[in-house]
Amino acid sequence: TYRIFGIPSETPLTFDKFMECVHPNDREYVIRSRNEAGKNAPFNIEHRIVVDGKVKWVREIADLEFDAGGNVIQRIGTVQDITEQKVSEERIHLMNAELELRIDQRTKQLEEANQELEAFAYSVSHDLRAPLRSITGFSKLLHDEFGNKLNEEGLKLLGHITQNSKRMNQLIDDILEFSRMGRASIAVVHLKMQELVQLIINDLTRHLKEREINVNVLPLKGAQGDMSLIRQVWINLVSNAIKYSMKKEKTLIEIGCFDKDREVCYYIRDNGCGFDMKYYEKLFGVFHRLHSLHEYEGTGVGLALVKRIINRHGGTVWAEGKVDEGATFFFSLPAL
Repeated sequence: TYRIFGIPSETPLTFDKFMECVHPNDREYVIRSRNEAGKNAPFNIEHRIVVDGKVKWVREIADLEFDAGGNVIQRIGTVQDITEQKVSEERIHLMNAELELRIDQRTKQLEEANQELEAFAYSVSHDLRAPLRSITGFSKLLHDEFGNKLNEEGLKLLGHITQNSKRMNQLIDDILEFSRMGRASIAVVHLKMQELVQLIINDLTRHLKEREINVNVLPLKGAQGDMSLIRQVWINLVSNAIKYSMKKEKTLIEIGCFDKDREVCYYIRDNGCGFDMKYYEKLFGVFHRLHSLHEYEGTGVGLALVKRIINRHGGTVWAEGKVDEGATFFFSLPAL
């Protein structure tokens, strides 16, 4: 105690001497704590002291002995120097405060950036609609009115214009859909995944009678999520599995699930064209395609939408693939 308080060992350690060492701003608190300490209130306080002009923190713990009249006659306890602990706590507190401030600032910046991106996407999409409608309209008029005057090459070029106009229109729709997905509200419900997946498969394969498509749906556990958004996830993934296996003589698709921690992980595996894992980082990017448009149609937004939807549910999306040997896509959702 002499060492902690910086008092020479020959100095009598009186209450007055002790109070001289207590930080001026803590003296009232120390005295009040000592006076309020009783049989049902153990003496256990932390306060500052001043030693050679430097502030230190101490913890005092004491058992009190009382006389017949209930007066304190003796205190037996310990004094502990907790300066390092307090300094560390203060440093952590400041770091946390700074981190929270940075998070708030980054969150605000991200929200502003998202709002600007949504406004930009809407503006660009809106501005592109008018000239695109003109191109489409004039192309149709040109075909209807002057098609018989065009040679084979002219008709072919006109067809390219019409086809690319439709693709541009789909790109605009996908830009708006991707933009809206970032702010769409989520209504979490219990999802009967088995029924949902089977309905989607029936809808997507109904018009593909000319292809041999074998979809094996294993037992699927239910999960929590937004019905319309998770439905969109399955539509995109099943559509991709069907599309990218179209060049196979027989399309084989397997859908199943497994437990992982407190989540349910779903997967869809196909025997299609697959992909090279060295391009994995591009797989879920907006407008990133691993196959040319001439090979497989699409705008390159489907998987980006899947990732955005699952991330908003607190889940994860990942994939595995091998060229010409198929691909497997996984996503996780909170379990019921």
